[in-house]
Amino acid sequence: MKPVTKPLHLVERAALHLRQGSTGGPESALLPEAAAERVATPPGALLLSEPGPAAIQPARALSVETLEGAGMITSRGRRDRIAEEFRIVGQQVLAAVAAAAERTSLRNLVLVTSARPGEGKSFAALNLAASLALGSGRSVILVDADIKAGSLTATLGLDAEPGLLDLVVSPAQLAEATLVRSRIEALHVMPIGGGSDPNGRALISTHNPIAGLLTSFAHRLSESLIVVDAPACLSSSDPAALAAIAGQVLLVVEAERTRRREIEAALDLIDACPNIMLVLNKVRVATRDTFGVYS
Repeated sequence: MKPVTKPLHLVERAALHLRQGSTGGPESALLPEAAAERVATPPGALLLSEPGPAAIQPARALSVETLEGAGMITSRGRRDRIAEEFRIVGQQVLAAVAAAAERTSLRNLVLVTSARPGEGKSFAALNLAASLALGSGRSVILVDADIKAGSLTATLGLDAEPGLLDLVVSPAQLAEATLVRSRIEALHVMPIGGGSDPNGRALISTHNPIAGLLTSFAHRLSESLIVVDAPACLSSSDPAALAAIAGQVLLVVEAERTRRREIEAALDLIDACPNIMLVLNKVRVATRDTFGVYS
Protein backbone atom coordinates (compact mmCIF):
# COMPACT_ATOMS: atom_id res chain seq x y z
CA MET A 1 0.00 0.00 0.00
CA LYS A 2 1.53 3.27 -1.08
CA PRO A 3 -0.11 6.62 -0.29
CA VAL A 4 -0.12 9.22 -3.02
CA THR A 5 -0.69 12.75 -1.79
CA LYS A 6 -1.25 15.95 -3.70
CA PRO A 7 -2.00 19.61 -2.87
CA LEU A 8 -5.44 20.22 -1.44
CA HIS A 9 -6.47 23.16 -3.59
CA LEU A 10 -8.33 20.90 -6.03
CA VAL A 11 -11.07 19.97 -3.58
CA GLU A 12 -10.72 22.47 -0.74
CA ARG A 13 -14.10 23.26 0.78
CA ALA A 14 -15.37 24.88 3.95
CA ALA A 15 -15.64 22.27 6.74
CA LEU A 16 -19.08 21.31 8.05
CA HIS A 17 -20.02 21.73 11.69
CA LEU A 18 -20.18 18.12 12.89
CA ARG A 19 -23.29 16.91 14.56
CA GLN A 20 -22.89 15.96 18.20
CA GLY A 21 -23.60 12.43 19.31
CA SER A 22 -22.03 9.05 19.88
CA THR A 23 -22.02 5.79 17.97
CA GLY A 24 -22.06 2.21 19.09
CA GLY A 25 -18.74 0.70 20.14
CA PRO A 26 -16.90 -2.20 18.53
CA GLU A 27 -17.49 -4.50 21.50
CA SER A 28 -21.04 -5.23 20.29
CA ALA A 29 -20.35 -5.17 16.57
CA LEU A 30 -20.90 -8.85 15.68
CA LEU A 31 -24.43 -9.80 16.60
CA PRO A 32 -25.49 -13.31 17.69
CA GLU A 33 -28.09 -15.02 15.51
CA ALA A 34 -30.78 -14.65 18.18
CA ALA A 35 -30.34 -10.89 18.28
CA ALA A 36 -30.83 -10.36 14.54
CA GLU A 37 -34.21 -8.69 14.90
CA ARG A 38 -32.93 -6.28 17.58
CA VAL A 39 -30.34 -4.46 15.50
CA ALA A 40 -29.90 -0.99 16.94
CA THR A 41 -29.07 2.08 14.90
CA PRO A 42 -26.18 4.10 16.40
CA PRO A 43 -27.62 7.38 17.74
CA GLY A 44 -27.40 10.26 15.29
CA ALA A 45 -25.80 8.18 12.56
CA LEU A 46 -28.61 7.35 10.15
CA LEU A 47 -31.28 9.99 10.65
CA LEU A 48 -31.78 11.02 7.06
CA SER A 49 -35.34 12.24 7.23
CA GLU A 50 -37.05 14.84 9.36
CA PRO A 51 -39.04 14.32 11.41
CA GLY A 52 -38.88 10.77 12.72
CA PRO A 53 -36.25 8.01 13.00
CA ALA A 54 -34.73 6.08 10.13
CA ALA A 55 -36.46 2.90 8.95
CA ILE A 56 -33.74 0.61 7.69
CA GLN A 57 -35.15 -2.48 5.97
CA PRO A 58 -36.76 -3.80 9.18
CA ALA A 59 -37.82 -7.13 7.71
CA ARG A 60 -34.41 -8.57 6.96
CA ALA A 61 -30.73 -8.55 7.83
CA LEU A 62 -27.80 -9.87 5.82
CA SER A 63 -26.38 -12.85 7.65
CA VAL A 64 -22.69 -13.24 8.34
CA GLU A 65 -22.83 -16.34 6.13
CA THR A 66 -24.19 -14.28 3.21
CA LEU A 67 -21.47 -11.67 3.68
CA GLU A 68 -18.81 -14.36 3.85
CA GLY A 69 -20.24 -15.98 0.73
CA ALA A 70 -19.71 -12.64 -1.02
CA GLY A 71 -16.05 -12.63 0.04
CA MET A 72 -15.96 -11.12 3.52
CA ILE A 73 -13.07 -12.55 5.55
CA THR A 74 -12.65 -9.92 8.28
CA SER A 75 -15.41 -11.08 10.67
CA ARG A 76 -15.45 -13.57 13.57
CA GLY A 77 -12.19 -12.20 14.98
CA ARG A 78 -9.99 -13.87 12.38
CA ARG A 79 -6.28 -13.09 12.67
CA ASP A 80 -4.97 -14.44 9.40
CA ARG A 81 -2.81 -12.47 6.97
CA ILE A 82 -5.56 -11.00 4.79
CA ALA A 83 -7.74 -9.99 7.73
CA GLU A 84 -4.77 -8.30 9.40
CA GLU A 85 -3.88 -6.43 6.22
CA PHE A 86 -7.42 -5.10 5.88
CA ARG A 87 -7.23 -3.90 9.47
CA ILE A 88 -4.09 -1.97 8.55
CA VAL A 89 -5.83 -0.50 5.48
CA GLY A 90 -8.75 0.47 7.72
CA GLN A 91 -6.40 2.18 10.17
CA GLN A 92 -4.87 4.21 7.35
CA VAL A 93 -8.33 5.16 6.10
CA LEU A 94 -9.33 6.34 9.58
CA ALA A 95 -6.09 8.29 9.91
CA ALA A 96 -6.80 10.01 6.59
CA VAL A 97 -10.36 10.80 7.70
CA ALA A 98 -9.05 12.38 10.91
CA ALA A 99 -6.32 14.32 9.09
CA ALA A 100 -8.87 15.72 6.63
CA ALA A 101 -11.25 16.96 9.33
CA GLU A 102 -10.41 20.61 8.72
CA ARG A 103 -9.85 20.33 4.99
CA THR A 104 -12.81 18.68 3.30
CA SER A 105 -16.44 18.19 4.26
CA LEU A 106 -16.53 14.81 2.46
CA ARG A 107 -13.69 13.26 4.43
CA ASN A 108 -16.04 10.38 5.36
CA LEU A 109 -16.54 9.32 1.71
CA VAL A 110 -14.11 6.57 0.65
CA LEU A 111 -14.09 5.51 -3.00
CA VAL A 112 -12.84 2.02 -3.93
CA THR A 113 -12.03 1.41 -7.59
CA SER A 114 -9.48 -0.27 -9.89
CA ALA A 115 -8.02 0.25 -13.32
CA ARG A 116 -9.73 -2.75 -14.95
CA PRO A 117 -12.66 -4.97 -13.94
CA GLY A 118 -11.81 -8.18 -12.14
CA GLU A 119 -8.96 -6.86 -9.98
CA GLY A 120 -10.84 -7.39 -6.71
CA LYS A 121 -12.22 -3.94 -5.91
CA SER A 122 -15.59 -5.26 -4.64
CA PHE A 123 -13.76 -7.76 -2.45
CA ALA A 124 -11.64 -4.92 -1.09
CA ALA A 125 -14.65 -2.62 -0.56
CA LEU A 126 -16.62 -5.29 1.32
CA ASN A 127 -13.74 -6.23 3.60
CA LEU A 128 -12.74 -2.64 4.24
CA ALA A 129 -16.33 -1.77 5.19
CA ALA A 130 -16.61 -4.82 7.47
CA SER A 131 -13.25 -4.11 9.10
CA LEU A 132 -14.22 -0.49 9.76
CA ALA A 133 -17.64 -1.53 11.12
CA LEU A 134 -16.03 -3.99 13.51
CA GLY A 135 -13.16 -1.83 14.68
CA SER A 136 -13.90 1.88 14.29
CA GLY A 137 -16.87 2.35 16.58
CA ARG A 138 -18.67 4.19 13.78
CA SER A 139 -21.59 3.37 11.54
CA VAL A 140 -20.42 2.21 8.10
CA ILE A 141 -22.47 2.24 4.90
CA LEU A 142 -21.27 0.19 1.94
CA VAL A 143 -22.69 1.67 -1.27
CA ASP A 144 -22.71 -0.34 -4.49
CA ALA A 145 -22.26 2.18 -7.32
CA ASP A 146 -21.28 -0.36 -10.01
CA ILE A 147 -23.99 -1.17 -12.55
CA LYS A 148 -22.22 -4.12 -14.16
CA ALA A 149 -23.69 -7.62 -14.02
CA GLY A 150 -22.39 -9.72 -11.15
CA SER A 151 -21.75 -6.69 -8.95
CA LEU A 152 -21.72 -6.71 -5.16
CA THR A 153 -25.49 -6.26 -5.14
CA ALA A 154 -25.99 -9.49 -7.08
CA THR A 155 -23.44 -11.36 -4.97
CA LEU A 156 -25.33 -10.40 -1.82
CA GLY A 157 -28.67 -11.41 -3.36
CA LEU A 158 -30.02 -7.85 -3.32
CA ASP A 159 -30.89 -7.41 -7.02
CA ALA A 160 -34.57 -6.92 -6.29
CA GLU A 161 -34.01 -4.36 -3.53
CA PRO A 162 -34.32 -0.58 -4.05
CA GLY A 163 -31.04 1.29 -3.95
CA LEU A 164 -28.84 4.07 -5.23
CA LEU A 165 -30.32 4.37 -8.72
CA ASP A 166 -33.86 4.52 -7.33
CA LEU A 167 -32.80 7.55 -5.31
CA VAL A 168 -31.35 9.12 -8.45
CA VAL A 169 -34.70 8.72 -10.23
CA SER A 170 -36.78 9.71 -7.18
CA PRO A 171 -34.72 12.08 -5.00
CA ALA A 172 -37.67 12.59 -2.65
CA GLN A 173 -37.56 8.93 -1.63
CA LEU A 174 -36.12 8.38 1.83
CA ALA A 175 -32.53 7.19 1.53
CA GLU A 176 -32.80 5.11 4.70
CA ALA A 177 -35.42 2.95 3.00
CA THR A 178 -32.73 1.65 0.67
CA LEU A 179 -30.28 0.63 3.41
CA VAL A 180 -30.14 -3.07 4.21
CA ARG A 181 -28.87 -3.86 7.67
CA SER A 182 -26.54 -6.74 8.45
CA ARG A 183 -25.84 -8.89 11.47
CA ILE A 184 -22.66 -6.87 11.91
CA GLU A 185 -24.40 -4.15 13.87
CA ALA A 186 -22.60 -1.10 12.50
CA LEU A 187 -22.62 -2.24 8.84
CA HIS A 188 -25.37 -1.36 6.37
CA VAL A 189 -25.47 -1.89 2.61
CA MET A 190 -27.05 0.30 -0.08
CA PRO A 191 -27.60 -1.84 -3.23
CA ILE A 192 -27.24 -0.42 -6.71
CA GLY A 193 -31.04 -0.57 -7.15
CA GLY A 194 -32.93 -0.05 -10.38
CA GLY A 195 -33.96 -3.71 -10.24
CA SER A 196 -37.39 -2.97 -11.67
CA ASP A 197 -35.65 -2.19 -14.97
CA PRO A 198 -32.21 -3.87 -15.00
CA ASN A 199 -31.68 -2.93 -18.66
CA GLY A 200 -32.12 0.71 -17.78
CA ARG A 201 -29.42 0.87 -15.14
CA ALA A 202 -26.77 2.15 -17.52
CA LEU A 203 -29.15 4.76 -18.94
CA ILE A 204 -30.10 5.99 -15.47
CA SER A 205 -26.47 6.26 -14.43
CA THR A 206 -25.53 8.13 -17.62
CA HIS A 207 -28.31 10.72 -17.58
CA ASN A 208 -28.56 11.16 -13.80
CA PRO A 209 -25.04 11.40 -12.34
CA ILE A 210 -24.77 9.99 -8.84
CA ALA A 211 -22.04 12.35 -7.63
CA GLY A 212 -24.55 14.95 -6.46
CA LEU A 213 -26.59 12.36 -4.60
CA LEU A 214 -23.54 10.94 -2.81
CA THR A 215 -22.41 14.47 -1.92
CA SER A 216 -25.70 15.12 -0.15
CA PHE A 217 -25.59 11.65 1.39
CA ALA A 218 -22.10 12.19 2.83
CA HIS A 219 -23.04 15.62 4.19
CA ARG A 220 -26.11 14.33 6.02
CA LEU A 221 -24.26 11.29 7.36
CA SER A 222 -21.13 13.10 8.46
CA GLU A 223 -20.70 10.82 11.50
CA SER A 224 -20.81 7.66 9.35
CA LEU A 225 -18.14 6.23 7.08
CA ILE A 226 -19.38 5.72 3.52
CA VAL A 227 -17.45 3.17 1.44
CA VAL A 228 -18.38 3.31 -2.26
CA ASP A 229 -17.72 0.34 -4.53
CA ALA A 230 -17.28 2.23 -7.82
CA PRO A 231 -16.80 0.89 -11.37
CA ALA A 232 -13.32 0.34 -12.79
CA CYS A 233 -11.66 3.56 -13.96
CA LEU A 234 -10.97 2.41 -17.52
CA SER A 235 -14.49 1.10 -18.11
CA SER A 236 -16.65 3.97 -16.83
CA SER A 237 -16.57 7.74 -16.36
CA ASP A 238 -18.13 7.43 -12.90
CA PRO A 239 -14.87 7.07 -10.88
CA ALA A 240 -13.48 10.31 -12.31
CA ALA A 241 -16.63 12.19 -11.32
CA LEU A 242 -16.77 10.58 -7.87
CA ALA A 243 -13.06 11.16 -7.19
CA ALA A 244 -13.75 14.90 -7.29
CA ILE A 245 -16.00 14.62 -4.22
CA ALA A 246 -14.33 11.77 -2.31
CA GLY A 247 -12.16 12.36 0.73
CA GLN A 248 -9.92 9.51 -0.38
CA VAL A 249 -9.64 6.86 -3.08
CA LEU A 250 -8.37 3.30 -2.79
CA LEU A 251 -7.11 2.09 -6.15
CA VAL A 252 -6.97 -1.72 -6.14
CA VAL A 253 -4.16 -3.15 -8.29
CA GLU A 254 -3.99 -6.82 -9.19
CA ALA A 255 -0.48 -8.19 -8.71
CA GLU A 256 1.24 -9.56 -11.82
CA ARG A 257 -1.68 -8.55 -14.07
CA THR A 258 -2.33 -4.81 -14.07
CA ARG A 259 0.10 -3.01 -16.37
CA ARG A 260 1.92 0.13 -15.33
CA ARG A 261 0.35 2.19 -18.10
CA GLU A 262 -3.12 1.12 -16.89
CA ILE A 263 -2.31 2.23 -13.35
CA GLU A 264 -0.99 5.55 -14.63
CA ALA A 265 -4.10 6.07 -16.77
CA ALA A 266 -6.35 5.28 -13.81
CA LEU A 267 -4.42 7.66 -11.55
CA ASP A 268 -4.83 10.42 -14.12
CA LEU A 269 -8.61 9.89 -14.10
CA ILE A 270 -8.95 10.08 -10.30
CA ASP A 271 -6.41 12.88 -9.94
CA ALA A 272 -9.03 15.25 -8.51
CA CYS A 273 -8.93 13.42 -5.18
CA PRO A 274 -6.26 14.77 -2.80
CA ASN A 275 -5.63 11.42 -1.08
CA ILE A 276 -5.07 8.29 -3.17
CA MET A 277 -3.92 4.95 -1.76
CA LEU A 278 -2.76 1.99 -3.86
CA VAL A 279 -3.80 -1.44 -2.58
CA LEU A 280 -2.01 -4.44 -4.10
CA ASN A 281 -4.34 -7.43 -4.38
CA LYS A 282 -3.88 -11.15 -5.19
CA VAL A 283 -0.26 -11.25 -4.11
CA ARG A 284 1.34 -14.67 -4.06
CA VAL A 285 2.95 -15.17 -0.67
CA ALA A 286 5.96 -17.49 -0.73
CA THR A 287 6.77 -17.38 3.00
CA ARG A 288 4.98 -17.76 6.31
CA ASP A 289 6.89 -14.79 7.66
CA THR A 290 3.85 -12.52 7.40
CA PHE A 291 0.75 -11.34 9.26
CA GLY A 292 -1.55 -13.83 10.90
CA VAL A 293 0.98 -16.57 11.68
CA TYR A 294 -0.11 -17.52 15.21
CA SER A 295 -0.22 -21.31 15.00
